[in-house]
Amino acid sequence: MTKWKPALTPEQAKPQNDIEALTLALRLAVSAPTDEQSAKALKLANQLSRSLTKEQVDEVKAELEVEMADD
Repeated sequence: MTKWKPALTPEQAKPQNDIEALTLALRLAVSAPTDEQSAKALKLANQLSRSLTKEQVDEVKAELEVEMADD
């Protein structure tokens, strides 16, 4: 079994605002090694999204969809 590695560098893991925090939480939700960890990250993402506008949340999701499609 290979050792799990985070999908983010330490610099990327330090969000400066709620948009960056939401982006990080969603990245963690899709890359977490277990369903439990993914669920925790998704719960955090849902909480963070409440402090943002629908447009901001949609923009983050769209950017991540493009990012994932490029991988």
